[in-house]
Amino acid sequence: MNTTESTSTSPSTFSPNALRAIWQGIKLTWDKLGLILAFSLTGSLAVMLVLACWILFGKLHPAYGTVLGLGVALMVIPPLFAGACHVAHLVLVPDELSYADFWRGLSKYYWLSVQLGVIQAIVCIILGVNISFYLIWKSPFAVIALVASLYALILWLMMILYQYPVLIAQEAGLFDDPDHKAKRGAFAVLRRSLFLTLGSPLYSFLVLLGAILLTALAVVTAVLFVSLWGGLLCFVLTVTLREVLMKYGIVPIPLPITAIPDEGFHIPRPERDLGKG
Repeated sequence: MNTTESTSTSPSTFSPNALRAIWQGIKLTWDKLGLILAFSLTGSLAVMLVLACWILFGKLHPAYGTVLGLGVALMVIPPLFAGACHVAHLVLVPDELSYADFWRGLSKYYWLSVQLGVIQAIVCIILGVNISFYLIWKSPFAVIALVASLYALILWLMMILYQYPVLIAQEAGLFDDPDHKAKRGAFAVLRRSLFLTLGSPLYSFLVLLGAILLTALAVVTAVLFVSLWGGLLCFVLTVTLREVLMKYGIVPIPLPITAIPDEGFHIPRPERDLGKG
């Protein structure tokens, strides 16, 4: 085989695939392993410092220690995810990147990611309290409410999968039209993540299961959780979003490569043809 040619695929025929998205995220992680180790370890160190502050606050003032610890966590952890997703976005663009891009993304999206993290925490706390309450309350209505709350929790977790990659994509102008600038901000992220989840519910659920499995494997090994989990998850989720955007034609679909046989490039030599004659 001498060369290749590409054929186009229309967005209407493209179908997101959860296994493909997860596998591609793992492959990209392997390709950029050194970089991902660098900012994953940075994130793990930051989380350890947050936990140390949380414990210290709890000892100094048990009543408010949890609130103060949660506040510190929300000021640190969401920007770390935003910085990692920023790097993943640059890898997929593609663009030249370095460890400094992690810090650029963290600083650029700091306050927006903190706003998003606060909203995520509030919704998770409300859903957690509801589920705990309905587990204790023994009545037929409680069972119905518990099932509804569990469905709402699953929907919210599927939405969270998209939120940090959507944050980076929308602020980079990926949703802009030539004559119209798409809405920005944390609430725009929530709205888009809801639409993307409802548009591909099975795909989103399978990716959620894959993310839970990757997290469980990382926690069991401990070393992978500290050194790789954060970067790997952000790469997988960024690819997850990109697959859905390909479905809607927002992002161009990679063209499949088809091999061309050697015979198509055969050029007869005049001297051989004369010799045969």
